[in-house]
Amino acid sequence: LKRWLVALAVHLAARRLPFDMDAVRDLLATASPWSTLVVVENRTTTPVLVYLARSHIEPTADNAVEHRVPPRETYAISSGWLHEPRATLLIRTKPDEAKVVRVSHSGRIFV
Repeated sequence: LKRWLVALAVHLAARRLPFDMDAVRDLLATASPWSTLVVVENRTTTPVLVYLARSHIEPTADNAVEHRVPPRETYAISSGWLHEPRATLLIRTKPDEAKVVRVSHSGRIFV
């Protein structure tokens, strides 16, 4: 699967077809042999927004994959990695504020 995704990305780039690099990067990350699995347990009665940052150096919500953790649910997030083995998450704490959290493989976050 990983070879197929890499071949697809190379094919699209060679043909100069319009495509979203973030989408290609996300596909390659899901096929990465190195991945970090994080479990988020939402103990609140409202959904919680968690953003999986694409960059561990400069994490921003604009360059992240949004995950909406349902109320009173346990939710798993998988993060493929190359340079940083910890998943870099931004957890929305207020409408205009978020906390950056770096979580190791098999880590659990309770909200």
